[in-house]
Amino acid sequence: MMSTIDTSLAPEVRIKALVDKATIEINLSIKAIRYIRTGKELMRSAQNYYEDGLLDSAYVLYMRFLILSLEQVKEHPGFKELGDDDIKEMRANCKRVLPMAEKIKSELLVKYQAEYEAYNKALKFREEEKQEAERRAKLEQAKSIAAASMAFSSGISHQGIVPSGPPIEPSLISRNDGNPSAATSTIRSVNYEYGTNDNISNGTKIINPSNNSQHPQFDRRSKPSRLMSPMGTDSLRTVIIPGDLISKFTSIASLNSLKNIETCGVLCGKIIRDELVITHLVLPKQTGTPDSCTTLNEEEIYNIIDRYSLIQMGWIHTHPSQTSFLSSVDLHMHLSYQLMMPESIAIVVAPSKQECNVFTLTSVGVEMLQKCVNTGFHPHPPLEEPYFVDANHTAFESSRYIIVEDLR
Repeated sequence: MMSTIDTSLAPEVRIKALVDKATIEINLSIKAIRYIRTGKELMRSAQNYYEDGLLDSAYVLYMRFLILSLEQVKEHPGFKELGDDDIKEMRANCKRVLPMAEKIKSELLVKYQAEYEAYNKALKFREEEKQEAERRAKLEQAKSIAAASMAFSSGISHQGIVPSGPPIEPSLISRNDGNPSAATSTIRSVNYEYGTNDNISNGTKIINPSNNSQHPQFDRRSKPSRLMSPMGTDSLRTVIIPGDLISKFTSIASLNSLKNIETCGVLCGKIIRDELVITHLVLPKQTGTPDSCTTLNEEEIYNIIDRYSLIQMGWIHTHPSQTSFLSSVDLHMHLSYQLMMPESIAIVVAPSKQECNVFTLTSVGVEMLQKCVNTGFHPHPPLEEPYFVDANHTAFESSRYIIVEDLR
């Protein structure tokens, strides 16, 4: 969804602006195969937006997929390591997306042209209203002057004085005992100032919102890379979490928690009316320790994602004997999610402490973690801002229920 829509721009200019939004930098530290897989999620996101009638967002994501697949991934150092099947699938997807992108572009041009014409029509109407208001004001001013002149003429005509120039207020005439010459002298000494066009109302004042000096202030943590986000960097889309997710996951992980072993899962869903709706919890094959969890056979996760046309929206894991927070390992794990989609969330459940939090990395955290090359548990330098905070772009909905895919 466009953060601002300027219908005063020509349709071709607005299309170019969308293409500019579609082009973003890729992070070479992320494996090429991850971009290939994310490309498929871009396609699904674009289709979600198209089905909801949000053509601008759909077009941006389809174009981003094409730019990523046809240009950027080929420049990635890991492109040569991709399997033949991955490259064939990517090319096949490009062939499917190209006509869809062109179709949406045609629809957008028709829509933009109608909006452009409506804008110009409204602008012309406002200009005509302004000119009419000025004409009426001038007419009213002329009538007032004429009326004042007639009143003045009527008031002194019995003295034989023929007024010349603008009328004056009778109260300013010095009667001087009825001496006409004295009255005339006083009249000529008065300095008259009449209203000019600068004092006339110009009718309706047109204010361009884009010129408003009051710019909205946005949280800095809403501005990481936005590969999976269609429009701008000014805000995060809302992530909808099913009301039973935490209780169901806690129950599933309970046996491991009793053994002081972490459990983890991947959160997936779909985009509905520009909201990220979590629908599935995928539990991959995994091994765990009291302070770590490692997934196995990740290809099985992507099979589930492809089967149900899902999009990854974050992850969830337990801290069986610790509090709810993100460790250094957790921070780097979540970085890979948030670089792809800034709305991605990390949920930490600490059953022994009866704690649960939904976290997101701050923009400073993202920046610092990208520079960190350490692995395993390690300290990070302290910052003025935290590396992570509670995610305030989420909402739990009790009317939604999570679907569990347990691959263990």
